[in-house]
Amino acid sequence: MNEKTIIVPDHYKRFVCAADSCPDTCCKGWDIVVDDETLAFYREKGDKRLLERIAPDSDGDMVITFENGVCPFLEGGLCSVQKRYGERRICTTCRVFPRVCHDYTEFEERLLTLACPETARLMIVGREDFRELDGLRVSRTDNGYLREYMNFLLAVRERTFSLLRSDEPFVQKMKSVFSFTEHAQALIDNEIFDEARLDGCPDLSFCGTVQDRARIFGLHSRLDVMDENWLAEAVSCKDEALPDSIDGELASLVLYYAARYTLTAVSSYDVITTIKRAWCAAVVCGALISRENAENDPLRRALIYQKYSKEIEHSDENLDIMTDEFLCGELSSQRMIGNY
Repeated sequence: MNEKTIIVPDHYKRFVCAADSCPDTCCKGWDIVVDDETLAFYREKGDKRLLERIAPDSDGDMVITFENGVCPFLEGGLCSVQKRYGERRICTTCRVFPRVCHDYTEFEERLLTLACPETARLMIVGREDFRELDGLRVSRTDNGYLREYMNFLLAVRERTFSLLRSDEPFVQKMKSVFSFTEHAQALIDNEIFDEARLDGCPDLSFCGTVQDRARIFGLHSRLDVMDENWLAEAVSCKDEALPDSIDGELASLVLYYAARYTLTAVSSYDVITTIKRAWCAAVVCGALISRENAENDPLRRALIYQKYSKEIEHSDENLDIMTDEFLCGELSSQRMIGNY
Protein backbone atom coordinates (compact mmCIF):
# COMPACT_ATOMS: atom_id res chain seq x y z
CA MET A 1 0.00 0.00 0.00
CA ASN A 2 1.39 3.41 -0.98
CA GLU A 3 1.65 5.81 1.95
CA LYS A 4 0.64 9.42 1.39
CA THR A 5 2.84 12.26 2.62
CA ILE A 6 0.87 14.88 4.57
CA ILE A 7 2.40 18.38 4.75
CA VAL A 8 1.04 20.58 7.54
CA PRO A 9 2.72 23.99 7.97
CA ASP A 10 3.28 25.28 11.48
CA HIS A 11 0.85 28.19 11.04
CA TYR A 12 -1.91 25.67 10.20
CA LYS A 13 -1.34 23.96 13.55
CA ARG A 14 -1.34 27.29 15.39
CA PHE A 15 -4.63 28.53 13.98
CA VAL A 16 -7.43 28.99 16.51
CA CYS A 17 -10.77 30.56 15.56
CA ALA A 18 -11.30 33.95 17.24
CA ALA A 19 -15.03 33.11 17.55
CA ASP A 20 -17.01 36.00 19.04
CA SER A 21 -13.85 38.18 19.06
CA CYS A 22 -13.47 37.97 15.27
CA PRO A 23 -13.55 41.42 13.62
CA ASP A 24 -15.10 40.05 10.40
CA THR A 25 -16.99 36.82 11.04
CA CYS A 26 -17.18 34.20 8.30
CA CYS A 27 -20.89 33.89 9.17
CA LYS A 28 -21.77 36.88 7.00
CA GLY A 29 -21.53 37.61 3.29
CA TRP A 30 -20.74 34.07 2.18
CA ASP A 31 -22.99 31.42 0.65
CA ILE A 32 -23.04 28.58 3.20
CA VAL A 33 -23.70 25.27 1.45
CA VAL A 34 -25.20 22.53 3.63
CA ASP A 35 -23.89 19.08 2.69
CA ASP A 36 -26.24 16.11 2.29
CA GLU A 37 -25.13 14.29 5.44
CA THR A 38 -25.63 17.35 7.64
CA LEU A 39 -28.98 18.13 6.03
CA ALA A 40 -30.13 14.55 6.67
CA PHE A 41 -29.20 14.94 10.34
CA TYR A 42 -31.20 18.19 10.66
CA ARG A 43 -34.19 16.50 9.03
CA GLU A 44 -33.87 13.55 11.38
CA LYS A 45 -33.93 15.94 14.33
CA GLY A 46 -36.96 17.72 12.89
CA ASP A 47 -35.46 21.12 13.69
CA LYS A 48 -38.13 23.29 12.10
CA ARG A 49 -36.41 26.65 12.65
CA LEU A 50 -33.20 25.31 11.10
CA LEU A 51 -34.87 23.60 8.15
CA GLU A 52 -36.96 26.68 7.33
CA ARG A 53 -33.76 28.62 6.63
CA ILE A 54 -32.25 26.06 4.23
CA ALA A 55 -33.28 26.28 0.58
CA PRO A 56 -31.85 25.48 -2.88
CA ASP A 57 -29.90 28.21 -4.67
CA SER A 58 -29.74 28.81 -8.43
CA ASP A 59 -27.14 26.04 -8.77
CA GLY A 60 -29.25 23.51 -6.91
CA ASP A 61 -27.08 23.56 -3.78
CA MET A 62 -28.85 23.64 -0.42
CA VAL A 63 -27.77 26.85 1.30
CA ILE A 64 -28.61 28.75 4.46
CA THR A 65 -30.72 31.80 3.66
CA PHE A 66 -29.32 34.88 5.35
CA GLU A 67 -30.98 37.80 7.11
CA ASN A 68 -29.46 41.14 6.08
CA GLY A 69 -26.36 39.34 4.85
CA VAL A 70 -25.77 37.46 8.12
CA CYS A 71 -26.37 33.83 9.01
CA PRO A 72 -29.58 33.70 11.09
CA PHE A 73 -27.93 31.22 13.46
CA LEU A 74 -25.17 33.63 14.50
CA GLU A 75 -26.04 34.67 18.04
CA GLY A 76 -23.73 36.85 20.12
CA GLY A 77 -20.91 36.18 17.69
CA LEU A 78 -21.22 32.41 18.12
CA CYS A 79 -22.98 29.64 16.15
CA SER A 80 -26.21 28.55 17.80
CA VAL A 81 -26.26 25.34 15.73
CA GLN A 82 -22.87 24.35 17.13
CA LYS A 83 -24.02 25.23 20.65
CA ARG A 84 -27.02 22.93 20.26
CA TYR A 85 -25.60 19.97 18.34
CA GLY A 86 -21.81 20.25 18.68
CA GLU A 87 -19.07 21.04 16.18
CA ARG A 88 -19.41 17.66 14.41
CA ARG A 89 -22.96 18.53 13.39
CA ILE A 90 -22.40 21.89 11.72
CA CYS A 91 -22.11 21.72 7.93
CA THR A 92 -18.79 20.85 6.31
CA THR A 93 -18.43 24.37 4.90
CA CYS A 94 -18.41 25.89 8.39
CA ARG A 95 -16.52 23.09 10.12
CA VAL A 96 -13.59 23.16 7.69
CA PHE A 97 -13.17 26.91 6.99
CA PRO A 98 -10.56 28.44 6.80
CA ARG A 99 -8.67 25.19 6.23
CA VAL A 100 -8.07 23.95 2.69
CA CYS A 101 -6.68 20.63 1.52
CA HIS A 102 -4.82 20.10 -1.76
CA ASP A 103 -4.64 16.38 -2.54
CA TYR A 104 -2.10 15.33 -5.16
CA THR A 105 -2.47 11.57 -4.51
CA GLU A 106 1.12 10.91 -3.44
CA PHE A 107 1.14 13.92 -1.14
CA GLU A 108 -1.37 16.25 0.46
CA GLU A 109 -0.90 19.86 1.52
CA ARG A 110 -3.04 21.28 4.30
CA LEU A 111 -3.09 25.06 4.16
CA LEU A 112 -5.17 28.00 5.35
CA THR A 113 -7.12 30.41 3.19
CA LEU A 114 -6.37 34.09 3.63
CA ALA A 115 -10.07 35.02 3.83
CA CYS A 116 -10.07 34.96 7.63
CA PRO A 117 -8.69 37.78 9.81
CA GLU A 118 -6.79 35.38 12.06
CA THR A 119 -5.14 33.54 9.16
CA ALA A 120 -4.17 36.87 7.59
CA ARG A 121 -2.54 37.83 10.88
CA LEU A 122 -0.70 34.52 11.13
CA MET A 123 0.46 34.25 7.52
CA ILE A 124 0.92 37.77 6.17
CA VAL A 125 1.44 40.08 9.14
CA GLY A 126 3.38 37.18 10.69
CA ARG A 127 5.45 36.91 7.48
CA GLU A 128 5.02 33.18 6.86
CA ASP A 129 7.66 31.78 4.49
CA PHE A 130 6.10 28.32 3.80
CA ARG A 131 9.41 26.46 4.21
CA GLU A 132 7.54 23.26 5.07
CA LEU A 133 6.64 23.02 1.37
CA ASP A 134 10.29 22.92 0.25
CA GLY A 135 11.96 19.74 -0.98
CA LEU A 136 8.87 17.91 -2.21
CA ARG A 137 9.15 15.52 -5.17
CA VAL A 138 6.98 12.63 -6.36
CA SER A 139 8.24 9.19 -7.36
CA ARG A 140 5.15 7.25 -8.40
CA THR A 141 3.74 7.05 -11.91
CA ASP A 142 0.13 6.28 -10.91
CA ASN A 143 -0.82 9.67 -9.45
CA GLY A 144 -3.03 10.70 -12.36
CA TYR A 145 -0.52 13.22 -13.70
CA LEU A 146 2.90 13.12 -15.35
CA ARG A 147 5.53 12.59 -12.66
CA GLU A 148 8.18 14.66 -14.44
CA TYR A 149 5.77 17.56 -14.88
CA MET A 150 4.72 17.64 -11.22
CA ASN A 151 8.35 17.60 -10.13
CA PHE A 152 9.02 20.43 -12.56
CA LEU A 153 6.17 22.47 -11.01
CA LEU A 154 7.45 21.74 -7.51
CA ALA A 155 10.86 23.04 -8.62
CA VAL A 156 9.22 26.16 -10.11
CA ARG A 157 7.44 26.81 -6.82
CA GLU A 158 10.64 26.34 -4.81
CA ARG A 159 12.54 28.76 -7.04
CA THR A 160 9.71 31.28 -6.68
CA PHE A 161 9.84 30.86 -2.90
CA SER A 162 13.59 31.42 -2.95
CA LEU A 163 13.30 34.65 -4.94
CA LEU A 164 10.62 35.96 -2.59
CA ARG A 165 12.68 35.11 0.51
CA SER A 166 15.66 37.14 -0.70
CA ASP A 167 16.76 40.40 0.95
CA GLU A 168 15.88 42.46 -2.14
CA PRO A 169 13.17 45.16 -1.96
CA PHE A 170 9.73 43.77 -2.76
CA VAL A 171 9.37 45.30 -6.22
CA GLN A 172 12.80 44.00 -7.22
CA LYS A 173 11.79 40.55 -5.98
CA MET A 174 8.69 40.70 -8.15
CA LYS A 175 10.69 41.73 -11.21
CA SER A 176 12.79 38.61 -10.69
CA VAL A 177 9.72 36.45 -10.07
CA PHE A 178 8.00 37.69 -13.22
CA SER A 179 11.06 37.07 -15.37
CA PHE A 180 11.62 33.61 -13.89
CA THR A 181 7.95 32.63 -14.24
CA GLU A 182 7.93 33.83 -17.84
CA HIS A 183 10.90 31.54 -18.48
CA ALA A 184 9.17 28.61 -16.73
CA GLN A 185 5.97 29.26 -18.71
CA ALA A 186 7.90 29.14 -21.99
CA LEU A 187 9.34 25.76 -21.00
CA ILE A 188 5.86 24.47 -20.14
CA ASP A 189 4.43 25.76 -23.42
CA ASN A 190 7.12 23.75 -25.22
CA GLU A 191 6.57 20.69 -22.99
CA ILE A 192 10.10 20.85 -21.60
CA PHE A 193 9.80 19.60 -18.04
CA ASP A 194 13.50 19.52 -17.21
CA GLU A 195 14.30 21.08 -13.82
CA ALA A 196 17.85 21.78 -14.94
CA ARG A 197 16.53 24.09 -17.65
CA LEU A 198 15.11 26.40 -14.97
CA ASP A 199 18.68 27.48 -14.28
CA GLY A 200 18.82 29.04 -17.72
CA CYS A 201 16.50 31.92 -16.89
CA PRO A 202 17.79 35.04 -18.67
CA ASP A 203 18.05 38.45 -17.01
CA LEU A 204 16.22 38.08 -13.70
CA SER A 205 16.34 41.85 -13.19
CA PHE A 206 14.42 42.74 -16.36
CA CYS A 207 11.39 44.98 -15.96
CA GLY A 208 8.86 45.69 -18.69
CA THR A 209 8.24 49.24 -19.82
CA VAL A 210 4.45 49.06 -20.11
CA GLN A 211 2.67 50.84 -17.28
CA ASP A 212 -0.14 48.54 -16.22
CA ARG A 213 -1.08 50.10 -12.88
CA ALA A 214 -4.25 51.79 -14.18
CA ARG A 215 -5.24 48.59 -15.96
CA ILE A 216 -4.90 46.58 -12.76
CA PHE A 217 -7.32 48.88 -10.94
CA GLY A 218 -9.54 49.02 -14.02
CA LEU A 219 -9.74 45.24 -14.00
CA HIS A 220 -10.79 45.25 -10.35
CA SER A 221 -13.56 47.74 -11.08
CA ARG A 222 -15.20 45.06 -13.26
CA LEU A 223 -15.07 42.27 -10.70
CA ASP A 224 -18.01 40.82 -8.77
CA VAL A 225 -17.92 41.64 -5.05
CA MET A 226 -20.22 41.43 -2.05
CA ASP A 227 -19.29 44.88 -0.72
CA GLU A 228 -19.57 47.56 -3.40
CA ASN A 229 -18.34 50.26 -1.01
CA TRP A 230 -15.13 48.32 -0.46
CA LEU A 231 -14.61 47.99 -4.21
CA ALA A 232 -15.14 51.71 -4.78
CA GLU A 233 -12.59 52.51 -2.07
CA ALA A 234 -10.09 50.01 -3.47
CA VAL A 235 -10.35 51.31 -7.04
CA SER A 236 -9.99 54.91 -5.85
CA CYS A 237 -6.52 54.08 -4.46
CA LYS A 238 -4.91 53.68 -7.89
CA ASP A 239 -2.49 56.57 -7.33
CA GLU A 240 -1.27 55.39 -3.92
CA ALA A 241 2.30 54.09 -3.65
CA LEU A 242 3.35 50.76 -2.15
CA PRO A 243 4.74 51.50 1.35
CA ASP A 244 8.34 50.28 1.73
CA SER A 245 7.66 49.39 5.36
CA ILE A 246 5.44 46.44 4.40
CA ASP A 247 7.80 44.85 1.86
CA GLY A 248 8.05 41.68 3.97
CA GLU A 249 4.29 41.33 4.25
CA LEU A 250 3.73 41.82 0.54
CA ALA A 251 6.36 39.14 -0.16
CA SER A 252 4.47 36.79 2.20
CA LEU A 253 1.25 37.62 0.34
CA VAL A 254 2.82 36.49 -2.94
CA LEU A 255 4.31 33.45 -1.18
CA TYR A 256 0.78 32.52 -0.11
CA TYR A 257 -0.47 32.64 -3.71
CA ALA A 258 2.53 30.65 -4.93
CA ALA A 259 1.99 28.05 -2.19
CA ARG A 260 -1.70 27.59 -2.89
CA TYR A 261 -1.94 27.92 -6.65
CA THR A 262 1.32 27.08 -8.47
CA LEU A 263 0.52 23.37 -8.55
CA THR A 264 -2.89 23.98 -10.15
CA ALA A 265 -0.84 24.25 -13.34
CA VAL A 266 -0.69 20.45 -13.28
CA SER A 267 -4.03 20.65 -15.11
CA SER A 268 -4.09 24.23 -16.47
CA TYR A 269 -0.47 24.33 -17.71
CA ASP A 270 -0.48 27.98 -16.65
CA VAL A 271 1.92 29.26 -13.99
CA ILE A 272 2.02 32.92 -15.00
CA THR A 273 -1.60 33.63 -13.98
CA THR A 274 -0.86 32.76 -10.34
CA ILE A 275 1.90 35.37 -10.20
CA LYS A 276 -0.26 37.98 -11.92
CA ARG A 277 -3.06 37.37 -9.41
CA ALA A 278 -0.55 37.69 -6.57
CA TRP A 279 0.88 40.92 -7.96
CA CYS A 280 -2.63 42.39 -8.32
CA ALA A 281 -3.38 41.47 -4.70
CA ALA A 282 -0.15 43.12 -3.53
CA VAL A 283 -0.76 46.29 -5.57
CA VAL A 284 -4.34 46.76 -4.36
CA CYS A 285 -3.69 45.80 -0.72
CA GLY A 286 -0.57 47.95 -0.59
CA ALA A 287 -2.49 50.90 -1.99
CA LEU A 288 -5.28 50.46 0.56
CA ILE A 289 -2.76 50.28 3.40
CA SER A 290 -1.16 53.50 2.14
CA ARG A 291 -4.55 55.24 1.81
CA GLU A 292 -5.59 54.22 5.32
CA ASN A 293 -2.19 55.04 6.88
CA ALA A 294 -2.17 51.51 8.28
CA GLU A 295 1.60 50.95 8.09
CA ASN A 296 1.76 50.93 11.92
CA ASP A 297 -1.54 49.13 12.51
CA PRO A 298 -1.05 45.34 12.13
CA LEU A 299 -4.69 44.47 12.84
CA ARG A 300 -5.92 46.88 10.19
CA ARG A 301 -3.41 45.51 7.68
CA ALA A 302 -4.55 41.95 8.42
CA LEU A 303 -8.15 42.98 7.72
CA ILE A 304 -7.13 44.58 4.41
CA TYR A 305 -5.42 41.38 3.23
CA GLN A 306 -8.34 39.29 4.47
CA LYS A 307 -10.98 41.48 2.84
CA TYR A 308 -9.23 41.32 -0.53
CA SER A 309 -9.15 37.54 -0.30
CA LYS A 310 -12.80 37.36 0.71
CA GLU A 311 -14.00 39.70 -2.03
CA ILE A 312 -11.66 38.79 -4.91
CA GLU A 313 -9.70 35.59 -4.39
CA HIS A 314 -12.60 33.39 -3.31
CA SER A 315 -14.85 33.98 -6.30
CA ASP A 316 -14.80 31.57 -9.24
CA GLU A 317 -16.39 34.28 -11.39
CA ASN A 318 -13.58 36.72 -10.54
CA LEU A 319 -10.98 34.05 -11.24
CA ASP A 320 -12.47 33.51 -14.70
CA ILE A 321 -12.53 37.25 -15.43
CA MET A 322 -8.96 37.75 -14.25
CA THR A 323 -7.64 34.70 -16.11
CA ASP A 324 -9.25 35.86 -19.36
CA GLU A 325 -7.74 39.32 -18.88
CA PHE A 326 -4.29 37.92 -18.10
CA LEU A 327 -4.29 35.57 -21.07
CA CYS A 328 -6.17 37.56 -23.71
CA GLY A 329 -6.81 41.13 -22.52
CA GLU A 330 -4.85 44.31 -21.86
CA LEU A 331 -2.89 42.58 -19.08
CA SER A 332 -1.78 39.71 -21.30
CA SER A 333 1.71 41.20 -21.37
CA GLN A 334 3.62 38.84 -19.11
CA ARG A 335 5.51 41.60 -17.30
CA MET A 336 3.08 43.83 -15.43
CA ILE A 337 5.31 45.81 -13.10
CA GLY A 338 5.96 48.78 -15.35
CA ASN A 339 7.38 51.85 -13.60
CA TYR A 340 6.99 50.79 -9.94
